[in-house]
Amino acid sequence: AKISLVGAAAALDVLAGAAKGLRRPPKRHMWLLWEAVMPLHSSNGMLDDVTPLLSLVHRPLCLAEVAFLEGDPSCAGPLLRQLVSYWPPVAASNSSKEVLLLHELELLLEHCRPDALEDSELRELVVEKVTQCFSGDKNFRVAQRALLLFKADGVVSLLRHHQALIVPRVVPRLLAAAASHWNTTVLRMIGNALQVLDEMDPGGFEQALGGERCAEARAAVAKLCPPEDTAKLEAEAAARVGAMQ
Repeated sequence: AKISLVGAAAALDVLAGAAKGLRRPPKRHMWLLWEAVMPLHSSNGMLDDVTPLLSLVHRPLCLAEVAFLEGDPSCAGPLLRQLVSYWPPVAASNSSKEVLLLHELELLLEHCRPDALEDSELRELVVEKVTQCFSGDKNFRVAQRALLLFKADGVVSLLRHHQALIVPRVVPRLLAAAASHWNTTVLRMIGNALQVLDEMDPGGFEQALGGERCAEARAAVAKLCPPEDTAKLEAEAAARVGAMQ
């Protein structure tokens, strides 16, 4: 069916407000999420060379999803599955839409309960999509947005909860991307992501990976995020803050 975005943003604002006002959205209202809200992701059209149509409604769309999720945490799995199903195909080369969807994925994961990824099929679906987004041949904006997930507190909490299962899947992909990506910012962010995964539980990190792969990951962190580089970035950030004061 053809999706019209005329008036959709205003309607989503109203819907999000209504959903937040309900302690738990009645089942008879949940159809709005599946039949009215989620299909708004379906368009891969663009307003111009860099602006996807989805951007017209993305903010209120995200607010509506979060309102439903907070009211009924059990809808997390179906929400994540549907979101991934709307990812643009590679042939579409729609990196701007991918950036929006990654932002949305982070938002949903931040509002999920720790047990949301207990389903192995769902966990694999989410991990596979995120790791695809920072692979060596990926657009650097998409890769950077995917790697920002490792800085989100709620996402890190989920990673910690499922460390033994997720770390062995994610770390090899990070190391492969570090060996093949060309963008220096992406490479530094890969190092930061590896460091986050290690520091959240160093013992669990080594146990999940094994000694050899763990040493490889830590060597990559030392190479991609040398202390002098970190100090330089902090100094530059401090200088910018000082200039604004």
